[in-house]
Amino acid sequence: MASFSLTSYLVTMRRNRSKEPLSYSLDDNDLFFYFKAYVDELATLTVREELSKSLRAEVIAIDTNSIAGTVHVGDYGYSAELYDLKTSAHSHSRKPTDTEVVPYYFLAYLPRRSPMGVVLLQGRSGVSVHEGFLKPFARFTRERRKGYRVEESQLVPKSLVEHFRRGGSLERIRFTRFCRLSDIADNYPDPHIQQVEGKAETVFTPNSDYKGQLMSKIVGFFDDEDNAFEVFKIQDQQYDSVKVELDVSGNIKTFDLSDVMKIRANMDISDDVEIGDDGHPLFDSIHSVATRHMGTLERQVWMEYDNV
Repeated sequence: MASFSLTSYLVTMRRNRSKEPLSYSLDDNDLFFYFKAYVDELATLTVREELSKSLRAEVIAIDTNSIAGTVHVGDYGYSAELYDLKTSAHSHSRKPTDTEVVPYYFLAYLPRRSPMGVVLLQGRSGVSVHEGFLKPFARFTRERRKGYRVEESQLVPKSLVEHFRRGGSLERIRFTRFCRLSDIADNYPDPHIQQVEGKAETVFTPNSDYKGQLMSKIVGFFDDEDNAFEVFKIQDQQYDSVKVELDVSGNIKTFDLSDVMKIRANMDISDDVEIGDDGHPLFDSIHSVATRHMGTLERQVWMEYDNV
């Protein structure tokens, strides 16, 4: 069964060669203006050759400061045979020029004349539309507003992290090491298996007595920006990532402690959305969940950045 998530991104407009966001006196050609123009341009099928992806966006709900809709993303460039699972009958021969598009929800909160906004993107079973949809928005804006640039980054403001870790319950910690499977390959005669790359993962689920102690270590990590590998150690093992999963009000939040600048909230909404007969979340259902989540992000972001 597919899983569904929402990931949040902070979008900021700046002058070239400046690290500071623009002021709130930005004219009507603001983030909302450019994002709306960007999505409108994607109303017809667009090909991203560098990604071998096709995109088509549709605006479904819009108000003064927000735009919501779906972006349909597909790949192309190969042939395939499709079969009906119920009858085992052949149903379609896919050509390399065919593209099978899948809808993904998005919600952009872009207050008029503000230099900042928040974008929520739906993921499906680990697949994201960030690279094909949100990332090119920066280039789109730069080409149309000379002297300015748009930056986007995965978002969990420090104040929101504080909220999560105060109200969260530690579920598990995942230690991941990426490697070639040489140890396994040595036991098999086939030399080709030595080229396979994989990951070794250790999952630690603490008992109730130990959860409090580990949460204290997490607090220290956020307060002092300690190295995650010093906070959580497994003797004689080296890992490429350390991820902590917290249960916050029934939703699992994942924090990657490997890089404090890349901490983000992947909000698992699989149990919160209604799935249609087509296997995708119903728009009204996911829009309701996203709007509530955006309300929290909106308060936290502008509480932290209003005085910039």
